[in-house]
Amino acid sequence: MHPREQLHLLQNEMRKSLLSNGMSICKLQSGYLSHIQIGLIIILLQYTKILARVSFSIEILVILQNTLSIDV
Repeated sequence: MHPREQLHLLQNEMRKSLLSNGMSICKLQSGYLSHIQIGLIIILLQYTKILARVSFSIEILVILQNTLSIDV
């Protein structure tokens, strides 16, 4: 599988898990979110952004390695 396809699959899985976690929290609170839970969701979203950047950087390194045939 191509690194870009793997990246998209990973991002989709992250989005699905974030959405399902967010929905279950909403159901537990009957639509009401506490400040702590909102903070946790924001932290999770920021964490997935960082992971996406890291995996994108890895993808660039893989492309460079394949293009230039360098041992990393």
